Amino acid sequence: MTQYQLLPCERTATMLDELAGIVISPGTLYNAIETAAERLETPVAAIRTALVGAPIAHADETGMRVGRDLQWLHVLSNARLTAYFAHPKRGR
Repeated sequence: MTQYQLLPCERTATMLDELAGIVISPGTLYNAIETAAERLETPVAAIRTALVGAPIAHADETGMRVGRDLQWLHVLSNARLTAYFAHPKRGR
């Protein structure tokens, strides 16, 4: 809910309690997200490497707000893989 629906940890914890009876603190949710992000670093790097070396890949970008700053959400994909990443600059 926090990553896909972009709900804050506090709101997600409340929803889990009210809908499923799962009592979890916002801090525990945050720590779980951090742990998942660390464990995904290697596969994410492998996906990016595979896409950069692919004979054909689609690239696109769109502006988005990160806090108050304008950043760019870049996407690189082919028929099997997709990588997203935010960067403060447009272009390569």
